[in-house]
Amino acid sequence: MEKEKSFYENKINKKKKKKVTAGFFLSKKFKIFFIENKLTIFLSSISYISGSILLSLLFMFLMGSFTDNNNNNCENKTEITGNTFSYEQKYNKYKENFTYYKSTATPNELLYSFIETVSDYTYKLGGKWNNKKTDCKGAADLFFRYWGAPFVHESVKRISKRIKTLRQKGALEKRLSVKRVRHGDIIIFIKKKVPSHLAIVYKVTPSGLVQYFDMNLRNKSWGLSVINIHNKKIQGIYEVSLELWMGDFFKKRKK
Repeated sequence: MEKEKSFYENKINKKKKKKVTAGFFLSKKFKIFFIENKLTIFLSSISYISGSILLSLLFMFLMGSFTDNNNNNCENKTEITGNTFSYEQKYNKYKENFTYYKSTATPNELLYSFIETVSDYTYKLGGKWNNKKTDCKGAADLFFRYWGAPFVHESVKRISKRIKTLRQKGALEKRLSVKRVRHGDIIIFIKKKVPSHLAIVYKVTPSGLVQYFDMNLRNKSWGLSVINIHNKKIQGIYEVSLELWMGDFFKKRKK
């Protein structure tokens, strides 16, 4: 039994020695190889380390450039994507929309776009498009937004005051003759001398009456009506000038 035990112990020890001495880097061959080629190995190591450093620096440089470009792209996107355009881009787009509205859009196009925009709304005084309810001015705002104007929701009194200011500056015309009335003009109605209603000119009839569309309490929806330009209910029929089209756009620029 003792012989067998010593036999197995010797066998195990030999395996351990083989594991320890195994491998090229711990062998005598490696030592001889290292002594004979140590200069080559040294130069190769230096070359490898230098190459690794250069590659790392190059990688860092490229990553830095990519990050800078990416940041620049992000900065540009804040001006030209989504709803955040630059001031010049917004102005040019609004002006382009205005030019089409004034010179190209036909009376029928205006009428059909108004119907399409507000046909599923019902009339509510002071309504701000909540629950598909709005008043005459809210419907006009929706209409002008449809055509690409930056109209804000405001009262008839306020837009009447805005029109008065623009007239004083010579930036808007009041239509004093039916021959000057154009489709797309704004009509302001008064009640007890107070601006109370707004409509959009559809066309002038052959008999000289002004046909207009609006959102009104009478129909509790949109409607199409006619009126004489000299009717006392009318405060005035006004041109939609570029300055009126822009709303408070120029004021926002000053801020």
